[in-house]
Amino acid sequence: MEKKELNKEQYYLEGVQFARQMISKMFKPFTCEDIKDEFHKTISEPNEPRIWGNIFNKLNNEKRIVFHSYQKCRSAKGHGHPSTVWISKQYSDQQRMNRKSVSKNQIDLFSNGETNNDTNSNN
Repeated sequence: MEKKELNKEQYYLEGVQFARQMISKMFKPFTCEDIKDEFHKTISEPNEPRIWGNIFNKLNNEKRIVFHSYQKCRSAKGHGHPSTVWISKQYSDQQRMNRKSVSKNQIDLFSNGETNNDTNSNN
């Protein structure tokens, strides 16, 4: 399959759109490299690779992604420097709701559904 050639502005706009679509489907941690590698399967790389920093800054400012951790950069160009690992805001919210539901169940198990008022009224 032939790759499309884009100028910097087109590349940025298409990169943002592509990243938004990918992130909305991802329910696991990812790095910029993961998104960029998928994008470059159809679009050739520009002369200015720093555009991806702008793309991820935009996604972070839009609150679409949340910091997760750091890992060693996989590419040889990265020389093993730290690479930020992100998760989608949607995935982060889902994890938070799962934690809340688990903690409610644990509290209900130990309290047997009683409140402090119920135990005080028996005195």
